[in-house]
Amino acid sequence: MPKIPGQTQLYSDGHSRVIPGSATYPGLCFTDDYQTGIYQDSQGHMGLSSDGSAWLELNDDKDLVAHGKLLFEGDNATYWLDLDFPISLRITGANRPTIDTLVGNIKIPRWAVDDYADIEGQELPHSWKRNSDLSWHIHYHTNGSDVDDRYVRFEVEVAIATNFGTISAVDTIDSGDILVPGGTADRTMRVFGIGTTSPGDVFAPHIFARLKRVTATGTAPTSDPFVNMLQAHYENNALGSRNSFNDTLN
Repeated sequence: MPKIPGQTQLYSDGHSRVIPGSATYPGLCFTDDYQTGIYQDSQGHMGLSSDGSAWLELNDDKDLVAHGKLLFEGDNATYWLDLDFPISLRITGANRPTIDTLVGNIKIPRWAVDDYADIEGQELPHSWKRNSDLSWHIHYHTNGSDVDDRYVRFEVEVAIATNFGTISAVDTIDSGDILVPGGTADRTMRVFGIGTTSPGDVFAPHIFARLKRVTATGTAPTSDPFVNMLQAHYENNALGSRNSFNDTLN
C-alpha cells in the first residue's frame, strides 16, 4: 500500500489527522496518480484529503456500488423525508372545505364531515427506497376547545402511476377514530397518522390522493377542525438515481 507523507485527513465528525511520512495504512487504495482513492478504517468515516481528493469509508450501513451510486444499507441506515400534497381548493361548493380564519389574516381549510379535496399528484423522489411504505398523515388544528374527549376520522384515497404503466386501482386508507383529548386548547396543532401504503418495487412513481373527513364513531368536536396539510413520510436509501428517467443501474 502506498505512503502519503504529510497528507491531512479531514473527517465528517470534525477531527483531522496528518499522516506521517513513515506510515503505511492498510485499506488505503489510490489510483495511479496516488491522489484519489478510497480509505476505510474501523470508525467508518467519510473524509476529504488536503489535496482536494475525496474518499468514502464504507461500513455495514453504506454501499458504494460498482457504477458509483451510493446506497444506505440496513434497517437503521435509511433516512426519512416529507412528501407534501398541497391542499389547494380549486373547486368550491357542497362538501368542499371552507376557507376560514386560523389566526389574524391567515386562512386555511376548515373541514365538516363529508368534506373532501382532490389533491395535486406528486412524484416520489429518486432517493426513495423501493418497496418501502408511505406513512400518510395530516396537520390538524383544533377549532375551539371541548371539555371532554372528541373524535375525528379521515380517509385518503391513493392511486399510483409509473412511467409506461397504467394507473393502479384506488387504495383507500381509513384512519379510524382519532382522539382529540378533552381540554385541548383552541388552535392546537397536531400531526395525526392516517395509515400506510406502498407503491411497490418501482422507480419514481406518481402518487395521486384525495382526502376526506368521514364520520367518527365517537362524538365529533363542537366546531369543525382545520386541516391544511396532507403529507406522506417516505424512506430513502440513496442520494438519487444514476439516470434522469430510470434507475436501471441498481
